[in-house]
Amino acid sequence: MQANANLVCNIQSESTFITWFFDTDVNQYLTPDVANMVRSEPYNDIDQFDVRDGKGLAVFHITHSKIHAPKCTFTLSNILHVPHIKKPLLFVQKFCLEKNAFFEFHHFVFYVKDLVVIYF
Repeated sequence: MQANANLVCNIQSESTFITWFFDTDVNQYLTPDVANMVRSEPYNDIDQFDVRDGKGLAVFHITHSKIHAPKCTFTLSNILHVPHIKKPLLFVQKFCLEKNAFFEFHHFVFYVKDLVVIYF
């Protein structure tokens, strides 16, 4: 059985607030709405995003955005615009690897922390 975690968070992304759903079960950043993103480019490949029921959903654009947190700003690159998904999904593992960070989950709150490596 594969474990996954879903977490909802309202985050200011560029000039608007977007409700991102943090997910450990997807392998890309996904959005159904390209209007709130910046630098959208047409996706000219034939690849599709596969969902659990086996259906392939078309990718229309590749886009980029920024997430503004109280103490820093995170840039999200290569967000796939998939109009037929229902909500924006942020892949936790990809985010942690790209940002050199980790998530700390508690009952009613979570934190994104920098991963600091100390060498002696």
